[in-house]
Amino acid sequence: MSYLADLIVCDCPFSFSDTLSMSTVARGAAANYQVMTHQDLVNLPVAQVTAPDAILAFWVPSSLLQEGLEIMNAWGFRQTQTWIWVKTKQDPGTVLKKQLRTKINKGQINKSDAQQIVDQFDYHQTLNFGMGHLFRQCHELVMLGVKGKPYRMLKNKSQRSISFAPATKHSVKPGDLQDRLELMFPDAQHKLELFGRRSRPGWSVLGNESPMTFGEDVTLSLGKLNKLTVTQAESLEKNLKTIDANKLKDFWSCEL
Repeated sequence: MSYLADLIVCDCPFSFSDTLSMSTVARGAAANYQVMTHQDLVNLPVAQVTAPDAILAFWVPSSLLQEGLEIMNAWGFRQTQTWIWVKTKQDPGTVLKKQLRTKINKGQINKSDAQQIVDQFDYHQTLNFGMGHLFRQCHELVMLGVKGKPYRMLKNKSQRSISFAPATKHSVKPGDLQDRLELMFPDAQHKLELFGRRSRPGWSVLGNESPMTFGEDVTLSLGKLNKLTVTQAESLEKNLKTIDANKLKDFWSCEL
């Protein structure tokens, strides 16, 4: 075995629904993409392609924290910390600047009074108005898990555990998490994203919506990674750096 991921990001297609009371309209995951059962996620052969020392960043709905922990443990990881994405509908800085500029232009305040506007600014107006049976969700959670002793790879210790980024399409996650992980672990040998939807240089992105694996089931893709020879693993990493679509297509379509 020559492919062992030491940095993994996963956004599992959890099976759960969220319907409005007095309505049959589905609003949850199954209405937007193909989902998997909890047991199917537990049984994914992630451990077979994971290095002895590895980090897992695991997106999990707040209503499924226990299930998320069970999956992480089954894959060989121990949860240690969390990272939070605060969903915004508008950039707070942009909104604040616009309000200040408008008031100054209308002569309602002087520039010297701007600090008072800043102090009284209501950041809640910039947050996304999500779903929720109690609080309206305006954040998503990532559980960070470790296997072995991955902290020896840690080079950057200044990254914060929270990020503000706009919410776009359903279940689409911001790239900020991976940006920060790459700064923290620049020497990671193999970077793996499970159930991803976008190509990213240097990352093996698996999932039936991934442009890298061309609709292939993630279990099959993990099986291929598990069978790679040294030469094949080196070829894959070389193609990932430039996202050579033709070569990646040849790679994933072959029988390994």
